[in-house]
Amino acid sequence: MLHLIIECRYDIFKTSSDQRDRETSVWLIKDLACHKVLPWIKEFLQDENENIRTIGIGVLDQFYFRNPGFTIEVGEIAEVAIQNKNKYVAKMAKHILENIKKSDLREKILSEAAEKYPDLNTGSFDWSNKDEEKE
Repeated sequence: MLHLIIECRYDIFKTSSDQRDRETSVWLIKDLACHKVLPWIKEFLQDENENIRTIGIGVLDQFYFRNPGFTIEVGEIAEVAIQNKNKYVAKMAKHILENIKKSDLREKILSEAAEKYPDLNTGSFDWSNKDEEKE
């Protein structure tokens, strides 16, 4: 059902001559951002309507928030969006890229910790304080 709503709104965005209907459609797509919207985001960011470009970067941000595993795809779109003539879009794209870098760093740190302390990774870490019990 969700996919039907998103597709219906995308059709309105593509076919309507009413700019408010188009903007509302992209806004609703942002609120429902699932994997289906990823290919549409570039189109939103290149639209002649500045409000749609502004909402479009929000779609990218919301998509990444809900789907953090798509760092490569989101990063590629954000790198292009940094060049957008809409300053807000460019600023948000930079913010998204910074979040991706933080996320990648966090993953690297967790991975290194898991290698160094394998008991932490498996959930078999003994949390009891046996040394204190002996005293």
